[in-house]
Amino acid sequence: MKPSLQSLLFLLACAAFGPPRIALAQTCNQASTRSYRNDTGTTDVEKRTATETILGTSFTAGSYLSGAAGASTTASTTNDIYTLSSTYAAQIDGRALIWRQNNSTQTFANTTANNGTNNLSTPMRATVTLTFTREVSNLKFRVQDIDKGNLNSPGGLGGGSDYTDEFGLYALRADGTTRVPLTAGDVVLGSNNTNAFVAGQTIDGLTHDVVRGTALNGTTTAPSLAGDVTITFAAPVKSVRLTFRNLNTYQGTTTRLQTIGIEEISWCAQADVTTTITAPTATLYAGQPTGNYTATFSNNGPDAANNVTRRVTLPASATATGAQLPTGATTTIANGITTINFGTAATVAANGSSSFQFSYTAPNTAATYVVQSNVGTDAGQTPNTLPDQATVNAVVNPAADVVTTLATAQTSVLSGANITYTATVTNNGPSAANGLVPQVQLPAGLTTAAFSNLSGGTYNNSTGIVTFQAITLNSGGTQTYPITFVAPNYTTTINGVASSTATTFDANAANNNGTSNAGPTNAQVQTTVTLPLNGCTGTAYSGTASSGLYAEYYRGYFADNLSFFANNTPGITRTDGTLNFPASNSWGNLLPTASNSVDDPDQYSARYRGSITIPTAGQYTFYLNSDDASYLWLDGAALAATPTLASASINNSGAHAPVTKSVTLNLSAGSHNVLIYYGEQAGGNILTFTYNAGGASAAVQPIVPNSVLCATLSNVPPLAVGNTNVAIPNNAGQTTLSPSLAGTDQDGTVTNYAIVTLPTAAQGVLRLADGTAVTQNQVITAAQAAGLTFQPTFGSVPGNVTFTFSAIDNAGQYSNEVATYTIPVIASADVTTTLAGPAVLNAGQPSGNFTATFTNNGPNQANGVTQQVTIPAGATNVLVNGVAFTPTNNVIDFATLSSSTLASGATNTFTYSFTVPNTTGTVMQNSTVTTTTSQGPNSLTDTANLTSTIKAVADVATTITPSASSVANGQTASFTVTLANNGPSSAAGVVGTVQLPIGLAGVNITGFGAGTATYNSATGVVTYPTVTYASGTTNTSTISFTMPANGSATGTASISTTTSEAGQTANDVASATINGRSVFDVTTRISGPATTVAGTLTTYSVLTTNNGPSTAANISQTVKLPINLTNVFVSNGGTYDASNGVVTFPNLPSLANGIVVNNTISFMAPTLIAPAVDFPLSATVAASGDSNTNNNTAYLNGSATP
Repeated sequence: MKPSLQSLLFLLACAAFGPPRIALAQTCNQASTRSYRNDTGTTDVEKRTATETILGTSFTAGSYLSGAAGASTTASTTNDIYTLSSTYAAQIDGRALIWRQNNSTQTFANTTANNGTNNLSTPMRATVTLTFTREVSNLKFRVQDIDKGNLNSPGGLGGGSDYTDEFGLYALRADGTTRVPLTAGDVVLGSNNTNAFVAGQTIDGLTHDVVRGTALNGTTTAPSLAGDVTITFAAPVKSVRLTFRNLNTYQGTTTRLQTIGIEEISWCAQADVTTTITAPTATLYAGQPTGNYTATFSNNGPDAANNVTRRVTLPASATATGAQLPTGATTTIANGITTINFGTAATVAANGSSSFQFSYTAPNTAATYVVQSNVGTDAGQTPNTLPDQATVNAVVNPAADVVTTLATAQTSVLSGANITYTATVTNNGPSAANGLVPQVQLPAGLTTAAFSNLSGGTYNNSTGIVTFQAITLNSGGTQTYPITFVAPNYTTTINGVASSTATTFDANAANNNGTSNAGPTNAQVQTTVTLPLNGCTGTAYSGTASSGLYAEYYRGYFADNLSFFANNTPGITRTDGTLNFPASNSWGNLLPTASNSVDDPDQYSARYRGSITIPTAGQYTFYLNSDDASYLWLDGAALAATPTLASASINNSGAHAPVTKSVTLNLSAGSHNVLIYYGEQAGGNILTFTYNAGGASAAVQPIVPNSVLCATLSNVPPLAVGNTNVAIPNNAGQTTLSPSLAGTDQDGTVTNYAIVTLPTAAQGVLRLADGTAVTQNQVITAAQAAGLTFQPTFGSVPGNVTFTFSAIDNAGQYSNEVATYTIPVIASADVTTTLAGPAVLNAGQPSGNFTATFTNNGPNQANGVTQQVTIPAGATNVLVNGVAFTPTNNVIDFATLSSSTLASGATNTFTYSFTVPNTTGTVMQNSTVTTTTSQGPNSLTDTANLTSTIKAVADVATTITPSASSVANGQTASFTVTLANNGPSSAAGVVGTVQLPIGLAGVNITGFGAGTATYNSATGVVTYPTVTYASGTTNTSTISFTMPANGSATGTASISTTTSEAGQTANDVASATINGRSVFDVTTRISGPATTVAGTLTTYSVLTTNNGPSTAANISQTVKLPINLTNVFVSNGGTYDASNGVVTFPNLPSLANGIVVNNTISFMAPTLIAPAVDFPLSATVAASGDSNTNNNTAYLNGSATP
């Protein structure tokens, strides 16, 4: 209670907007609330007209009325009706919107209305109308301080006057005429019994439902919340007229002010959620994924909608995977029905919406289904003008999945064999496959007659397609179609491809059709048709020996131009078993080489090559029946690049109807070449090749069978050619005949010879190169004939020796005639000499004894014999047989000591010595013997050479010492090298080298070699100047360098001299290693003679070295030699590839630091080789992780270039 006189204050107290909350759980899950309890706004102008919006609904306060005169016209702040004022804030709970009415005794400054009038008998009242933008449900007011007081209230709490507060409500529906009444059940009165509900009171002629004060509530400055009243309308309301009045008349003399407060207004929030769903345009098929559906969930307001559920129900038996749903969507399945839940939206603003795309897998049963989207919300939807669900029909069409396969067990067959292909169709789809028509694509031109089983299908000879009858194949059904046909009489590859079509949609068309690019391989088979070998050998036209005739088919008619085939390229090549084409459709598929059709090809030509085997020599007749032209050539004439008409055995030329022409020939047993030309211009196309033997009737013309035809070259008999050998002395041993046996062969080679007669035993023996005696009628190979030898009987009577032979060609055919080979034999002797003595000579010292022998090995006496020895220049004090002898020009001639004849078997022996010249080097002595008698093969040498070395002996040596056993990588390390001559003689041409890792940095040489020795970074070699070392000379050199980045460093010191060391070379090489971080450097070196002589065994040494400092792993070693060497010997299991000249040694699993692996390669030199010029020799090593690959290749003897 807030007492004052003659004035009423109507307070609407309100606070700031808050979030929607539930007001009446049973009917309103989402409320819109305007609370004024803690409003902090500033003073408003009088008669406040305001529009307030909560969520999407607004209301406007207006239509102000007052019972106080002038209240509607004055602008005075004391006459405000509906305003916020802090003046009265303490008189109610919280801030107040003041609704004031004036006592009539109050004088208004700006008007004369009511001036002097107190209206003692007029109840005071004030009215405001709240109008909503829509009908609102559950409209509720919470009102404070509706009470009753009187003048004599204890403690003066009546405020100086009697009063009774009455708060009336007049509510209307949206039609503006229908009143919404209140009942006692709609009003919750104050708990302190200070007010009461009264229905049906008339105010200003309108029926109001009111709440009246019945007792005093609180104090003047502190109204009690226990007196608060809550009023709720059960029906929707569009506008409500609020009237506050005092039922008592004024009493007393004090100005009065009376207020109530509307603390809160709320109503049900109203939204209108709806949904739509659209289906994909693509057709739906049973059991198949659908296209994208779009479900949209919207709120058409006017308020926001809370807890909006969004779901879609799929057809029964339809399924959805996570991949078919948008992120966050989930599914539940109940009774076979899948529901997609897109999640509950906490709030959807008015006019807000969300859309989701999804797909699913259609049911397996074709039918029309319904897909339904559903939306729900906690917000009220009365009136719910838009639907909360939407449906779309899903018309699911039948879908099959026909899988077509083709199988055969016959991937390779001979011509004439039965081939069976089995096509199988299986329906893996959910629906029956209607109108299913399987097909198998085979080669065209097989002819219907070739098929013994078509499983009810038909074969089209022009297309090669086997088509089966249309069927309906139920889901899960399988049907097989075996096809059996005879393989054609020519070589070919038969490709079978199965496919099928159906009127029912196929969900996986890729497995229906083996002809498509992506066709499954199990719908394609292949069978290779070959002809029997039938023992055919020789050069095959097709590359592989076979029976039949090699056939080449060309585009165009050759029109009797015999060079046509040599100047054109065939479009089709195959091997035909026989030439038996009695009808136009019997050729197989010659398209597109031929024109027109498979059944009647035109404008093509054919060449057939091979041979025919004649089992028995005799007379044979051959026939060519053709439409159009055909020709036959046999034997050598068949081998011409362009045959001639004159050499043709059959000439059936010209374009004509079927004509048969023949030829009768005498043929020897064996193989004979065959060449047949054929051409088709237009019309019929026929070709048959027949024969008979032994004068048989012309009526008997069997097709030349496959069993006697070979698609290989045959041969013409060879010719044996006689020769005369060079004269052979009768003391000769096994002597190779020269020239060799000879023969010619027009179409091949002579591969063998038959020895028909032999020389007599008194004349000598004919032998093979290996010494085996040849027997009469023995067949030897051409290679053996090239090495055929004759050894005269020792001392036999001179004269001509003969034997006869036949030539045999590569087909095993003998020459028609034998040839005679003549060998003249003459008398002979065979003188020889030997020379022996010391190999090493010391300058100026006695040589020791040398022995020269001169022998005649007969068989006859040697006449006019000379015997001489040439000794080194400068030799003195010559003794022969112990007697002083004066040579002439360094030649000792033994003529004065022996006869000029030397009997068979006799030997002359002489000894001699001399003082060695005071020089050094190599000297050669030779003894020679000559005779005027023929020596025939002169099997023993007539000259003997003896090489001796005159030399001083020196002993060069080297040592190498590391500065430390290990040095940190990147730091300076050094080796100390000594180069010495231990004597006793001076060492000339001394060369000192140190092999270091290649690419070392900071190399510095001090001591010996400073400024003259060089380090080659590319090879890692330090080379000292070449000098002469006197006996006892020692030079010391220090080589410092920066340790490599990782690994160790190995130094290998080497010293050599041109002065002989007498084998003391063990101290010529020394090595030392300085360990560092893990690195290694493998290198190689190849050394050996720079030149060699044909027929001598040449050896090269290949060193593989790891310069470290770490162990290298998996090292490959190769050497490049000339190609096509023979007698190559490679150490340690290495191999030599003659085609590229590469020697490959086995990989070394590991090679420790400083280890040197020595491999050797030897071969018999075929020609003079200068590797540095004509035949570069190089050695190469390789190992993964090698720190320096620049030294992985070495050239001969350390050369820097090939």
